[in-house]
Formats: sequence, structure tokens, C-alpha cells
Amino acid sequence: MDDFHHFAALEAWFRDVFVLALDSRCRVVVASRRAPRHDVLMDPGWRSILQVLELSPLSSDATRRYLEARGIPEAERDGIDSFAQGHPLWLVLAADTVLAHPERRFVAAQVADSLAPLVSDVLSDAPSEEHRRALFASALLTITTERLLARVVDVTEARAAELYDWVSGQSYVQPASQGVRMHDVLAEAMRTHLERRGLDLRRELLDRAYDELLNTIEGTVGAEQEGKLAQLYFMLQNEVGSNFSRGATGDDLYPDVAQPADLERMLSHVAEHEGPTSALIAAAWAKHEPEGVVVFRDATQAPRGFILYVTLDGSPLPGVLQQDPFVAATDRYFQKAPLREGEAGTFARYWFSLEHHQGPSAIQTRIFAHLAWRLVFCCRTAVGSVHAHPEDWVNRKDRNLDVLGQFELDATVHGIFGNDWRRASRADWQARYIHNHRVLPPGPQGAQMVFEVLPRKAFDAAARRALRRLRRVDGLAGSPLLRTRLVADGLPASAPVGVRAERLQLRVNEAIDLLQSYPGHVRHAQVLRRSFLGSEAKGLVMAAELNMAFGSYRRALNEAVALVVETLWRWELGER
Repeated sequence: MDDFHHFAALEAWFRDVFVLALDSRCRVVVASRRAPRHDVLMDPGWRSILQVLELSPLSSDATRRYLEARGIPEAERDGIDSFAQGHPLWLVLAADTVLAHPERRFVAAQVADSLAPLVSDVLSDAPSEEHRRALFASALLTITTERLLARVVDVTEARAAELYDWVSGQSYVQPASQGVRMHDVLAEAMRTHLERRGLDLRRELLDRAYDELLNTIEGTVGAEQEGKLAQLYFMLQNEVGSNFSRGATGDDLYPDVAQPADLERMLSHVAEHEGPTSALIAAAWAKHEPEGVVVFRDATQAPRGFILYVTLDGSPLPGVLQQDPFVAATDRYFQKAPLREGEAGTFARYWFSLEHHQGPSAIQTRIFAHLAWRLVFCCRTAVGSVHAHPEDWVNRKDRNLDVLGQFELDATVHGIFGNDWRRASRADWQARYIHNHRVLPPGPQGAQMVFEVLPRKAFDAAARRALRRLRRVDGLAGSPLLRTRLVADGLPASAPVGVRAERLQLRVNEAIDLLQSYPGHVRHAQVLRRSFLGSEAKGLVMAAELNMAFGSYRRALNEAVALVVETLWRWELGER
């Protein structure tokens, strides 16, 4: 019995009536996408006569023997092997496609075009509409988890667990890091089917997935956070008119530490595509900041792309790097907005795929996900990336980066695109970035928030004045801090002065509360509260109320003010 998964309603009759009526010499062989039911596997009688064989993926050797037997040209076999991943169905479809079109090279999209009947079969096998939505969600996501299914399909966690178990058991779904994933070609065919049905369901599933990933990205760190961003970028590929190329997922390519052989490959590529001088500069940066080199590898561990991050904090650079025109361009920007104590700019000085350099590709999408993670979530000051031929990027509809500078090297013009997080709201940036890719719904309205960047001396003076006027919100209305990231981050650009003054009062009180939480500084917090939130008595009276000598009171007050001002400054720098 082949395709037995189509006859689930007859399974009990087939097993308990039909099979038991057969001659004892008969052997029954059933092929199905689903394993036998659990109660059958646990029944001692059936277990004594039942043998279950789970078909594993074909090996590369078996795949190549099959392709040779089908008469597939040797030049096509590597590509088909990589595409099929040992799955017999994809292998047969790819071989059929090549034999039907011997005049052109094999690409996966050719197979996707012929999968409409299979998509119909897969959807008809789904027991309910929720199961079908779970399949569509799995096609839109790069990695499917129970939590994502619960949010995207909009079901309870218990129901999501059932749907996840069902999806995981399908033959076209494979284990992946932290979840499962649908085979790429079927997922592409499912997305095409979904688009042809209209935008409503697709829009609904995508928007729920965006919201869930954005919510969880903020609560994670490190590789997990970077992986969720890669998932987000994968989904952006599904938007109509997206500039992202399809095919990049967290499991296809992964970031790694560069080895000496990788550096040689990187520098050779830079010399070929950007010129010999640029390659010498890249070698100097790699030597100066070896931890800044990130290589992207595929499943065979072969390098496919690179990023070279550099940090500028105003410290002197070696001679070769000082001659890099990129440094002069960033210096011109920082002359307009000088770096303050504890701040540094982080930039992707070089980034590219080995196959397409900075042209559109699946690898470029994966690189952009890493850039977003590193520059948006890991850095606190000015960030950016260097793009050759900046005219190609200036007019992209999805560009949500400012032009921070421009320079020329080896007869090629380069642009520096980035953001200054001292001036821009990350939350506002993320919302606008997602909106720029969406067809619907309307995105954030109104002016974008721009923060004031106060030098340290001016910030300290404003913080001390705010402490002295902390009793009354209206006393904070004229504070320069109202326009800084410390106060304005998370507020709309149109937020009135009164709302900002209340936020400033809250921030200062939070700093005092933090001081109170340290046993060694409880006295400092008490002095601040009595001095700036209690009565308006003069210093001698205040010292007496605190049962302190006037000199001790003044010393404790000065120490406490300095501690609060330093805390507010760290929060302004993003070290909250």
C-alpha cells in the first residue's frame, strides 16, 4: 500500500479487519509519510510482527549513482546534490527538470515551477484550516518553533504544540537549529501559492511574525539575538518588491572567526574588486583589529562572504590606516558631532560576498542581518557601513540610513551609510525599517526623533541643575536634557515639554533609587532625597535633620551628586 497517509480514516479497518483476514503467509508493506500510531507501536501483539523502517536521506554517493543512471551530465550533479539534500522527491524532480531542459543550467527555481500539484496534495493532507495555516507559516519562516506558531497562527500554546508536532512529522520538514524548517523548494512553492490566493492571509501571517520576532529580539543577546535577526531578514524577502534576495537562512550560512587562509582569500578579493591600495588598507585593518574580521561559511565550512569591522574612538592610528580616506571622511563627520568620553564609532569598513561582491544575493541578505545585529543592537554611538558605488544605494526605497560621508579610493567612489545612535531612536528606526518593506499597514507617522548630543561638561552642568530643581516638574521645563537620548528615547518627536520634564524627573529618581540599592550608598541616597525632595531648609538645618556634622553633610552631598550625574551620563551613553 503506497501513499497510505491518504487513508488515515481507514487505518483501523485496514489493520484490524483487512490485514487479519489475510493468509498468514502474506507480507503487508505500507509506505506512508506518517509513522504508525503510538498505540499500535506499544501493543505487544503488533510489536512482535511489525517492523518499522524510517527512510533516511540518500547519501551523496547514492544520489550521484542515481543521477548517473538517469543520464544527468556530470557538470549538473553537484548542484542537484546540494539542492536535493538527499530527499528522493527533490532528486527525482531535479533530474526530470534537467532532462526536460538540457539546453540550460539547473537552478532550483525551475523545480519550484512544477510543484503546484504537490502543494495541492500537501494542503489537502492537512487535517484542518489551522494545520494549513501552520504550513503557510512554516513556509514564510526560516526556522519554525512552537512559540512562533502560537503567535503567527494565533492559537493557544497547547494547540501550537499539537501543530508543531504535526508539522515536524511531515517528510518535507527537516530538523534545524532550535526548531524545524521546510525544504526550501517546497517553501518557495508554498509562498507562491499563498501569494496567488491574495495578500490578506499572507499579510496577516507576516505581520504577526514580525511583531513576535521584534518583541523577542529585544530580550535576547549574542548569537541567539543575531539568529532572530537573520529570521527577520529572511521574512523581508517575502515582501512584494523587496530588494533582498531569497535563499539566505540561519542554517545555510553562519558567521565564524577568520583563519589565515580566510584572510588571504579576503584580501585577494578586495584587490580584485576594489583595487590594490584598498587591499593594503584592508590588510592593515585586519592586523590592527583581528577580532573585527567575520567570515560567513556554508555547510561545507567554505568561506562565502566577509565583514571587516573597525572601531574609531579618537585614538591615534598606525600610519597606513591614517592614510585611509575612510578615516578622513569619518573625522569630518565627528568634527560636526564630536565623540564624547566613553564613545566610539563602529563601522563595517569592508563587506561583500565572494560571488557577487556587494551585489544582490542570498549571501548579501545574511550579511545584512549580521550588520543590523552588530550595528543596531551591539553599538551605542555612531555606526555605519562602507558601500562602493553609493549611487546604487542612495535611492533604495528600503534605505533607512543617513549618508555620513563619502571618499574615493583606487578610482572608486565609496559612501558611508549609517546612523548616529546619540541622535536617533533605535526603536523608531526599527519600526520605520520594517515599515519600509511592508505593503500594508501604514507605518509610523510624524517626524523622526532627533536627539541633542551634549558634551560631557554641558551634560554634567544640566544634570546638577536638574537635581536642584527636582521638586517641581515645571522647574525642569527649560533643561537641555529634555532633548537628549536620556530623556527623549521612546517618546514621539511631538511630545510636549511637560511630558519630557516628567520623564527627566523619573530618570533622576531612578538614578537615586539605584544608589539606594547599594548598601554602601544608602546614606548618599538619603542625603539626596532630603536635600532635593524634602524640605527646602538651608544646609545647616538639613545637616541637623540628618544628624550629621555640616562638613560631613556637604561632603556626602557632593559625593552623592557626582554618583547620580555619572549614572545619568552612563545611561545617556547607552549603558543602562
